[in-house]
Amino acid sequence: MTRVLANLAYSACRVLSGHARRREPEQVTPTPRPMIGFFATLSDQEKGAALSYRGPENHGAEELRRSAVR
Repeated sequence: MTRVLANLAYSACRVLSGHARRREPEQVTPTPRPMIGFFATLSDQEKGAALSYRGPENHGAEELRRSAVR
């Protein structure tokens, strides 16, 4: 009985997904949206300063810091 059910499930999967070619997914937005994150709001001079920063990166209270490795 188990073998019959397994064959039936295999046949159903093959019929439903194996032969029909899937369409390309429709695009949700017709044009890409502009970036609106914090970095995008900076001026070119501020972006350059942020990218060239080489100081310590462990700002804030010790008890509030999270480890990069989880």
